[in-house]
Formats: sequence, structure tokens, C-alpha cells
Amino acid sequence: MKTLTKADVQFVKRTLSSEPCTSSRTLHKRLLLKGSKVSVSTTKRAIVHAGFTCTKPRYCQMVRHVNKEKRVAFCKMLVENNDQFNDMIFSDECTVQLHQNKVYIYRRYDQVRPSLPKPKHPLKVHVGWYQQKRRYTHSNIRRYYEWSVLYRPHSEGHLPAVRQTKVSGPTSLPNGQRPKTQVQGFQRLHDSQRH
Repeated sequence: MKTLTKADVQFVKRTLSSEPCTSSRTLHKRLLLKGSKVSVSTTKRAIVHAGFTCTKPRYCQMVRHVNKEKRVAFCKMLVENNDQFNDMIFSDECTVQLHQNKVYIYRRYDQVRPSLPKPKHPLKVHVGWYQQKRRYTHSNIRRYYEWSVLYRPHSEGHLPAVRQTKVSGPTSLPNGQRPKTQVQGFQRLHDSQRH
């Protein structure tokens, strides 16, 4: 096997600076693709020569009382700047991961351990499906609302799109009941708050 070169060590340093969650085996594969003929143990030596060490990241809760004021200030700044949320991602029944669930992460010797955020309740968006009478039903209003979340601008809102759509033909429910929609539930909520 070939010994380490300065170019290999610089490549490892650049890679770990930009992607600290990269494993040593992934680094080894990238070095092989680059043309260096080194073993996995030599790759680990290159990591040490580059000035990096492997540590476990600290647990960091996302929503702390200290950070709540900063988050509110950030939201106010977005509202004042009239942000259109064009870069917002909506997902249906998915958990949005903020990192790659890596147990270990590389850091420089002179740096403190990094913190990876872990939300108490993962970010989820529930769109399009609901359960009624122990079976899943859906209608045109659900499908239209799902597409509106994906393709409508945020400034237009989603409730007008739901109110404009009509529920498709009756579904087979016991005792001649009609399927309930979110709009009916929304209207009932406002009616009950008036009294």
C-alpha cells in the first residue's frame, strides 16, 4: 500500500470540514476514487494527521426556554420582511430529520463537541387522510387539499381551497350517515365558540 501524501491529508481535512458526519469507510472510498491507494487503517491515520478526532455529539434539545425569544424574533423578522415561504418544504405523514442519526461525528482537536438538534416532537404535517368508523376514507376535497399544500403559494392560504371544493358522491356509511369534512368541523367549532 502507498504511504500517505500531503494531498491525501488535505483532501481528508477539506472533506471532514464540510461534512463532519462522514465515516472513515466513506472517506476511504472517496480516496480510492481520487486515485490514492490506501487502506482503511491508513485512512484513519490520515484523519489523525489532519487534526480531527471522532467524538459523540452532545444532546441538544431544540426548544429551550432560552431559545424561545430568539425563535419569536426570527418569526417576526420573517413577517416584517414579507417572506413568501417559497423555499418551504411540505411533507405528508413524514418526519423531517435534521441530521443523519449519526452516533459519532468528527471534530478538530481544538474545538468543543458539536451539538446535534433532537426535537421533542418531530416535525410532521398531516394532510389528506382521516379515519372514520374504523376505516380510511378520502374524497376529492382531501386530494385537492393535498395538492394545494404542494403547489399553492403560502400567502393564498389553504382554507379557501378547502371551502371551494365539494365532497364527491356519498360513500357507504352505516345508517345513512354522511362523511364529515374538515370544513364542517371547522364551522361547528366556530359555532360552539359563539355560544
